[in-house]
Amino acid sequence: FTDRGGLMEGIEVHRFHGMGRGLLATEAMPPEARVVQLPLDLCMTRASAIASAGRNTKLAKLYRGLDSEEDAIALFLLRERSLGAESDWKPYLDALPEFIPQGAYLTARQLDLLGDPISARNFKERGSSIEARHKSLRRELAALAGMAAGKETTPAAGGHLAGFELDDYRWALAVVSSRALTFRGERFLAPICDLFNYAPHPERRKHAGGDFYLKHHALDKQAGTLTVLADRPTAEGGQVFEDYGDNPSGLYLDHHGFVPRENPFDCVKVKLRPPTDGPLHGSALASAAQLLSRLGVPPHGLETCLPAPGKPSGGGRGGQGG
Repeated sequence: FTDRGGLMEGIEVHRFHGMGRGLLATEAMPPEARVVQLPLDLCMTRASAIASAGRNTKLAKLYRGLDSEEDAIALFLLRERSLGAESDWKPYLDALPEFIPQGAYLTARQLDLLGDPISARNFKERGSSIEARHKSLRRELAALAGMAAGKETTPAAGGHLAGFELDDYRWALAVVSSRALTFRGERFLAPICDLFNYAPHPERRKHAGGDFYLKHHALDKQAGTLTVLADRPTAEGGQVFEDYGDNPSGLYLDHHGFVPRENPFDCVKVKLRPPTDGPLHGSALASAAQLLSRLGVPPHGLETCLPAPGKPSGGGRGGQGG
């Protein structure tokens, strides 16, 4: 990492009990201090995938032709993993978790135990969508499998795609959705930057649509760098945590594979009937409609996420460190 221009200031990678890897402060760290900076060519992106193809025009065309940037990075991960020791990304790939327990991959029994039919349905639908996406990418996956096997021809339709099957694709997507940093819709798998474990910021704030995240994560394409700043003070010897943003806990389960103990932006999904679907009339109907509007419920959108009641403090636990 550092040999290729990456900077780690006042931190080192450390394994924490019950949390896996994270970042340890080797010195007292004030808020807004620069913690990590790396050149963009150290990030796994669609652009770095295309660059990695070199003179292999077929591979570059494959990466360019994918509709989804998420799929481009996921297939880049699988391609590089198939290269083994020959991949320039092997140290990073070796550091990634082998399994990320996202909501889309929960069993029927686990979904039932959630006690949240709305989330359970959404998780199940996303799991089905991922299976459909894998099927739609069969041609591209077969091409990558053929390259990995050193063959000019791709495997026969319906044949086994070692290293590129559904479970492999699920893993790659889980890595991207749980670890990639997002700037205006563009995804970056950034080594070291994805080792910050989650804890809510100690100072409460209002929902600001991601402004807090962008204040501490800077993408400078002109300089070709990605920088992460400390979002809170950390004592020497303490773990350097990060607030992932103004997100409900369901998102962390669905995409990051954990549920925080404390989350000031958590909410409870509820299904509400429209006020017209009931016995209300006149002023009572108008009052009900006004109340739903104040709660942020669209006139025809019967599902919403209402702020959850306060939870006991104790610090957030979980994260993407692995």
